[in-house]
Amino acid sequence: MTASMGQLAMASPAGRAPRCGYPGCEAPRELLGDQSGYAPFCTGTVHPPSPRPTCLLAGCSRPCHPTPSYDGWYEFCGRSHGRLHSQRREAAERDLAAGRGTPAGPALARVASGAGQAQISRSNGIMCRGCKLPIKMGSTMEVCDEGFVHPTDDCRARAVASRAAGGRNLVTPTATAAATNLQKQAKVKAEMSDRRMTAVRCCLDGQCALQADPSALSIPCRGGCGRSLHQRCADISKGYALKGALLCVDCRLRAMGAEGQPAESLLNEVTQLAMIELTEGREATSATHSGFVTLTEKWVAEKLTQGVRRIASPTENLESFKQFARWMVLTADRERSFESTMRAAGGYFTRASKPDFTKVPEVKALISELKDKISTTGQPRTHGTRRMLVEAYKYVAETHAEKPYLRVRENVSMTNEAMGCLRAVESCAAVEKHGLAANDCYILQDLETGVVSVELKVHDSKTHHPRYVNIAAESTTSKIPVAEMYMELFEVNELALATQTEGGYKVICPDSWSVRLSLLGLSPGFERQLELALRDYARYDPKAPPLLKRLLLYAVQAHKATTGGSDHKYVLLNEGPLNWEGHDHLIACLVRHGLGTVDQDITKVPAPLLRSTEHAGRLLTPMPQTYDGAHAHMKKAFQAAFEKANPPGDPDPELDRQGHELMKWGQHSWRRLGEKVARDSKEIWMAEGVTE
Repeated sequence: MTASMGQLAMASPAGRAPRCGYPGCEAPRELLGDQSGYAPFCTGTVHPPSPRPTCLLAGCSRPCHPTPSYDGWYEFCGRSHGRLHSQRREAAERDLAAGRGTPAGPALARVASGAGQAQISRSNGIMCRGCKLPIKMGSTMEVCDEGFVHPTDDCRARAVASRAAGGRNLVTPTATAAATNLQKQAKVKAEMSDRRMTAVRCCLDGQCALQADPSALSIPCRGGCGRSLHQRCADISKGYALKGALLCVDCRLRAMGAEGQPAESLLNEVTQLAMIELTEGREATSATHSGFVTLTEKWVAEKLTQGVRRIASPTENLESFKQFARWMVLTADRERSFESTMRAAGGYFTRASKPDFTKVPEVKALISELKDKISTTGQPRTHGTRRMLVEAYKYVAETHAEKPYLRVRENVSMTNEAMGCLRAVESCAAVEKHGLAANDCYILQDLETGVVSVELKVHDSKTHHPRYVNIAAESTTSKIPVAEMYMELFEVNELALATQTEGGYKVICPDSWSVRLSLLGLSPGFERQLELALRDYARYDPKAPPLLKRLLLYAVQAHKATTGGSDHKYVLLNEGPLNWEGHDHLIACLVRHGLGTVDQDITKVPAPLLRSTEHAGRLLTPMPQTYDGAHAHMKKAFQAAFEKANPPGDPDPELDRQGHELMKWGQHSWRRLGEKVARDSKEIWMAEGVTE
């Protein structure tokens, strides 16, 4: 059956591909190359004279492809499944000939020992313990000792001989240490450094420079000794300070029954515990506590304009808290944030050791009743489309044609979210939080098949569990060259690359490190010492002079900042390979000018993948790109991509407003696109054995 060009189908209102136009065929129609709509049939404009069948391989539900003459269908969805079907049939015939009988299924679970049991390889990276070659994904393998072998007599014999000789085919680690672990280690060392502990004790003893400033926010000691600690001296966020979980060093020593004159090392240990308890919980959580307290202060200020001279704060009074809850929903137009604010209130009361009004029965009933009165609902981010993504890449290429640093960074940032489904904060903000380090990005090439892919390792996600993200070298439909974009970023940023062979793959990975200087505990006026140290270093590193003023300015601004807590109290000063002697030279300059102790205040850490720029994108700095900076660039790309992808008379077939009149673009729009494509492609990966 053949269709004319006038019969091309547009997308359905929900943005899904319509069903094939051939009678009885249930397959979705084919998306046109320019993504302007759908062809009339699942095979394009021509359809074989029968409905589209599925692959004959057991367990595969993927559709078959038409023959070149379109007079019929192939038996399998691809050559690999045809070969796999033949291999399974031949293996079954050999088993019958050997008297072992037919295997119970394509993949048998291990028994107690597991030896000799057949399984299907789920990866191309499993090495045979006999011939030491990779076992192809989808093929049969047998359990042997602590690994697997090809189901052949030769490989079984080789594995037995290797075991008799004492060989275990151990994997020799060749990769660098876990990048984010090193970042976290450096952060913890700086937060617990002797210099910072000394600065905290000086403040507790009343010897800091802020003693004459009555406006400085301070935290009183819970022990009742009269001592207090300034928020600025502790370098913590306002949320931590408001909780007031401070017990000073002297009160702790007294509680332990300590007698005599404690040594400096003991004082530092006790101060460290005081700081740990003062900053319990995530900084983002403390920010929500601070937001709750700020909102209650706004409520008090509003009530004072309504005729009363004094009124108790909702953080201290039950009746005031109930009125505050009513005010949020019925007066202040904050109903959408009501539930999150009530959760923050409960956390604040617990951390501050105050009566938790949110657990009082009458308050719980009030909160439940107020929830029923909320009439607005949140609108999720509108998910992007493949046509929009292609236009966004074009916008970046045109806008930043003369700014290669910006172009490669924005390309990779979009790719991470749209193709890898990473959160924006997992791509940027490395060193500070759980952002992606350059050393955690790998270009993989299968040594047997030559297939290339990109692998990312996110060490420290929001759930504290690391995970791997694998992306194809090129997307199937939109032809996004993912691997090329990463390699271009490595080249433009002049990153050193390490190449190695591991697990049947050729692995290309950056070797990128920076010297990190902690600003915690530094006394005012340190910028003069830092300037002298950087000028000394600039004589060695030709990249340093253009960055000198900007890094000095950043260090001064970060040191003076009163928001963000300790996360931002650092500066990265250079970038280079791990064993580059420039790192040692810079560290020596910092130590010589009295800016800290090595392995406490001065550390070497993996450099971020996405780095910030200066001078309108013409100067690349060692500092990581911030979430706010990434969001600002992305929003411009969204607007331009939407307009280009929806010209008059040709709406985007994949655009789905989900019933909302207005569209809401943001970082999660690309991530939602990636998740949608992954869901729509689930059957394909199930057939390949990649997922279940």
